[in-house]
Amino acid sequence: MPSIARATPVSAISAVIEREVTVFNHHLTEVRGLSDSTCSLRCRHVFEFLVDRFGSGPVNISNLVPLEVARFVLRRTRALAPSAVKTVGISLRSYFIFKASRGIPTSAFIAALPRVALWRLAELVERLRARGVPAVSGDASDPAVLIQAHVARASMLVIATPDTFDVYG
Repeated sequence: MPSIARATPVSAISAVIEREVTVFNHHLTEVRGLSDSTCSLRCRHVFEFLVDRFGSGPVNISNLVPLEVARFVLRRTRALAPSAVKTVGISLRSYFIFKASRGIPTSAFIAALPRVALWRLAELVERLRARGVPAVSGDASDPAVLIQAHVARASMLVIATPDTFDVYG
């Protein structure tokens, strides 16, 4: 089984990270009105991210690079179910929106978060193909996917885009 990235032991974290997560938790409970279990989960994910990126040093979001955000999520969620991957992304998206509400630019970090499609009919492409309907599933920003889909000759093209609002809080 592939290893899952783990955060530094709690004893090695800085008081700055502890304060940051405490303020975020307050925002989630008092401003967003989220349940204790949701707050706990989101704070745990954000805590792991901050420890991974900043260790025992100061938390300086402006020093982050979007690719670091994506890499953390991919390392942290390796071998997890899609729903768990999505939960980590929602937690970090919520944190970055919180930081944006305090005047810190975070849109590039939000855009870097990997998206997970949780379709009710995840096997839709296979079902269409079984009925003789040519179908392709993939990232529409990837030229290889568009080539495979023969978009120039396609009778229909369905593109699902990530929502740009934090509907999950």
